[in-house]
Amino acid sequence: YASASSTRPYLINAFESFDLRPMEGLPTDQRDVDTIEDIKRSVYKAKGNWNGDPCAPKEFAWEGVTCSYDASQPPRIVLLNLSSSSLNDGIPASIANLTALTTLDLSNNNLTGMIPTFFAELSSLKLLILTGNKLIGTIPQRLCDKVQNATLSLSIDGNHEQCSQALPRKRKFIPVAIVASVIFVALLVISILLWRIKRRRKISASNGELILSLDAFLIFSDFLHNPMS
Repeated sequence: YASASSTRPYLINAFESFDLRPMEGLPTDQRDVDTIEDIKRSVYKAKGNWNGDPCAPKEFAWEGVTCSYDASQPPRIVLLNLSSSSLNDGIPASIANLTALTTLDLSNNNLTGMIPTFFAELSSLKLLILTGNKLIGTIPQRLCDKVQNATLSLSIDGNHEQCSQALPRKRKFIPVAIVASVIFVALLVISILLWRIKRRRKISASNGELILSLDAFLIFSDFLHNPMS
């Protein structure tokens, strides 16, 4: 307690007790640990609880990190959400070492530069979100191929320059056989119409000549029978 003459507030003394317990399960795959530690240097301020093992214990996995757990294998990082993490400069090349990654969200940052080609080498990657950045250039062809083959879902809406224009688009095309058939039918119909018009004209002309011939015959016949009339 403070003395009667003290002008300072009360002081509270306390102590903390820590209990060391063995960690259940296996530690995270070392390759993933090294990679995420490298990324941590860029995003630590945004992800304040990135301490210790990124995947173990399971209930204390790092924020934005989802791992796969197998009793016989070390945990692997399968989802990394770094959305709105104030990331700058280019996309970290170390992400290429997260070979078990299935989902990567880098949206709403200030990432610049071109889209790396290593994304196409991540065979497990199914969803890549790059919206809301300042990326430039075209999408790597191998990445476009994966999008076209429906093995990867890629989102880059909101980026500047050529990114949004470089997305592969499905082209609508009509088979040659169908086009040829339509043209053939159209030409056939036109030919029939022209033939009928021409035929009608010939019939009309023939009828006119026949009428004139008949009139002349009647006049001549009448003259023979009545020469003096």
